[in-house]
Amino acid sequence: MRSFTIIRLEDDGAFRVENVSGKPAGIKSTQTGRYEEAPDGAYTLTLPPGTAASSHVYLDLPPGFLSMRVITTPFSDDKKIRELLPVEAEDRFMTPASDLVLDYISFPKDGGERRILLCAAQETRLAALVNALIAKGFDPQVIGSTAMTALMKQPEASIEQIQSPPPLSDTRRAAIVAEEMRKPSLNLRRGRLRSTSGEQAAAKMLRWSAALAALCMALVAANWFIRYRAAGASIESHKKSQAELFQKVFPKGSKMVDPTYQIKARTKELATKLGVLSGIDPLELLETVADAKSATAGVVVDEIRATGDSVTIRGTGPSFGVIDMLADRFKTVYSDVKIADSKASSESGVRFSLTFTTGKGGV
Repeated sequence: MRSFTIIRLEDDGAFRVENVSGKPAGIKSTQTGRYEEAPDGAYTLTLPPGTAASSHVYLDLPPGFLSMRVITTPFSDDKKIRELLPVEAEDRFMTPASDLVLDYISFPKDGGERRILLCAAQETRLAALVNALIAKGFDPQVIGSTAMTALMKQPEASIEQIQSPPPLSDTRRAAIVAEEMRKPSLNLRRGRLRSTSGEQAAAKMLRWSAALAALCMALVAANWFIRYRAAGASIESHKKSQAELFQKVFPKGSKMVDPTYQIKARTKELATKLGVLSGIDPLELLETVADAKSATAGVVVDEIRATGDSVTIRGTGPSFGVIDMLADRFKTVYSDVKIADSKASSESGVRFSLTFTTGKGGV
């Protein structure tokens, strides 16, 4: 990206319009304006005459515009972390998560659990600011905070520095924004505030794509019809082979009517018998689950499934910490205890799947 504009808000009501170009990125011109937030939440912007922006705009918010919390999470996957954000926001902010725009930045990795900085802004307030900028000809594609982004890129970043991040030079700020415009590490222009610039070009591309998709579908349909006609001749032969195989595997079984259903039913019956013969004591298992559940308040067990020596328990808990406590309780009795899956949900807490074998564990 050869040129872009930084709209840099300051806590004292001033803001700077910095036009950046060149490689490495450098600030070529700067204009200073004023912004004022009215009691009804609307913003008034005052710009000097002749102020112009490029088609690429970055809105740089001061740390005081954001609400921030440090969170420790066992996840490294971005999708899982984003599912967790609304749940954490409900517990940590007075404003409901549905009224906030949320994003996060990761602390530098230190080899232990992953720490993130949860950043939130009131949606109506941020929307009023964006609308005021658009009315002046500035449509920011990325909304972030260079002060926080620069801090979180430092290996020695600490929680104490979040309240008062070190100042940035113009050169450093321009370099950070150039990188953020390509691949944002923090962007509050999301959800209902997502950027709409360039959507007309995207719509045109979609129309071309739809035409190509229709042509492809026609070719696929023709190919499918030819394959269907060719496969029709072998269907009866395949059914006959299935029936013969069923009679060989289950010689005392009834006549084969529905191949898929009957084979699944017989396989399930054999698996159940195998579970009975595997040595699992159902009463002992249920007693252990009840003891672990009573020691971890808020856990609801929905399903217990045993296959051979392996047991899977599924349910919900109030938090990831409680699920870890539940796993620790099982480790004192059984072997290979693992949290196979866990997923945050704003409605039911944390869904989990826990597996172990019935060999005795303990410390």
